[in-house]
Amino acid sequence: IRKHIQDMFAKASLERNAGKRKEMLTFIVAGSGFTGIEMAGELLEWKSRLAREYNVDENEVTLKVVEAMGTILNMLDRKQADKAEKYMVKHGMEILKNSPITEVTEDKIILKSGQEIKTRTLIWTCGIQANQDSKEYGLDTARAGRLQTNEFMQAVGKKDVFVVGDMAYFEEEAGKGTPQIVEAAVQTSDTVVKNIIASIENKEMQKFSGKYHGFMVSIGGRYCVANLMGLKLSGFFAMIMKHLVNIHYLFEVNDVHAIYSYLQHEFFTMEDRR
Repeated sequence: IRKHIQDMFAKASLERNAGKRKEMLTFIVAGSGFTGIEMAGELLEWKSRLAREYNVDENEVTLKVVEAMGTILNMLDRKQADKAEKYMVKHGMEILKNSPITEVTEDKIILKSGQEIKTRTLIWTCGIQANQDSKEYGLDTARAGRLQTNEFMQAVGKKDVFVVGDMAYFEEEAGKGTPQIVEAAVQTSDTVVKNIIASIENKEMQKFSGKYHGFMVSIGGRYCVANLMGLKLSGFFAMIMKHLVNIHYLFEVNDVHAIYSYLQHEFFTMEDRR
């Protein structure tokens, strides 16, 4: 993706046809979940440096997020998500909501409304369907082909079949299935291991109860929104928490040198006014 974007700027710098140049300098991120918004945030900061490096007028660069639903960052509190949207729009990102993509060609996307947007770059971060093989298992499925489970993470109607990770769908609250994140995958796995052992030993099984530390979304290197165990942050304080979380993770899996390298990269050698 990185090389493709650089290639688009390089080609646009030599292209005299205004229409073709506009296509090359239009970058679209499909989907406004965590991945899509963080990708869009990186593009927001990177575009200025790329424009300078390739002698392209930054005003010709168009960045869009295209979302099928009416809101972005739907796993976040609405107030936090709105802050993220306001920040992105303020810095030049166009966000198209209620705009499902129905067709993609080599040089454009077509929305359900019939609107066509010319582009040479579409970065797809939308939700995906579960593996199509799941249809052949004879198990009850839920949203996006995920496998429906009960509170013990057993496939519905199949007490000897357990489901973990992104494929597992269990609603602790009505309408809210297990999130497809690392913490949920680990916790469903822990529950299943205990319940398999319990079933072998004829003991009472444990109900799944998701306990998540929260969510954090970085929009480039200067802005962040976060919900950490009920503590809602944005801007400077959210960025501080982001770095503390990253350092804590590095401390667990690596050594002091890794932490030093991280701090060096994030605070002393980072470009784009981070």
